[in-house]
Amino acid sequence: MRLGIISCEILSTEIADMLRHTGIRDVFIIIPSGDDGASHMRMMFVSNRFLNVLRSFLNVNLSVNARVIKSSELRRHVRGDNVAILRITEIRAHDRPYLLLKEIEESVYEIKDFVDFIILGYGLCGNSEREIRDALKRMEHNAKIPVYMPSDGEGYFNNCIEIVLGRDKVRRILDEERGTFFMIPAGALTIGEPHVILEGNSKAEETAAVLKILQKHYKQVVKVVYPHYEDEKYSEIVEKFAKKFKLNVREEVASSDAMIRTLEKAILRGRGRADDDITQ
Repeated sequence: MRLGIISCEILSTEIADMLRHTGIRDVFIIIPSGDDGASHMRMMFVSNRFLNVLRSFLNVNLSVNARVIKSSELRRHVRGDNVAILRITEIRAHDRPYLLLKEIEESVYEIKDFVDFIILGYGLCGNSEREIRDALKRMEHNAKIPVYMPSDGEGYFNNCIEIVLGRDKVRRILDEERGTFFMIPAGALTIGEPHVILEGNSKAEETAAVLKILQKHYKQVVKVVYPHYEDEKYSEIVEKFAKKFKLNVREEVASSDAMIRTLEKAILRGRGRADDDITQ
């Protein structure tokens, strides 16, 4: 199997679990080929940052050969079928939904010739359900490759928080306390800030953009935890943030189930299984 993943860097834990699930050991994190200007350097920085976080989630018990290369080098490096090709976008990219969607589509064309299917690690991120469905159909038609995105019975998830905690759990938390920040290990270790879900907005906004306006109205931060992952630095970041703004800390257990289900759906469809045979 040749697995393609295009994802926000915040889903590092989920991507690590997908690699464990498939047993894939060769991982290529690509950056677009082209000039070596500021944009290229930024993508290199983000990809290497993701790689460092990914390795911490994989831990030393899983031997994975992961590296960052240019997309033009894929034909030279990709050998065999037990391989994953990743294209990672920056956490803050979802502040520009249209540009993010454009970048995702361009990334599909970059890796389409080297993978069997592509998993997108995103929620709607400020786009409408219709915009996303139209974009997926366009990608599949033009690139001639299956493209999948995590969803549940209601459709695609609104944001990354819903992907890791589940839509119903996020709703329940916000119903109980609208003034809630969410902290995920990959986000905390990458930018040192939590996310905030604004009422009437599907995006999980970066805290820096709204903190000064909203901090008086927020009462808690949800520390998203994974059963198989513990990090003292992550705990310190959460506690420091909570102490600074006098917030209660509430722990909620996350899961990679949504991404794993999406992966299994892609694998089963690739084997010719009908949709009725695939667990949603």
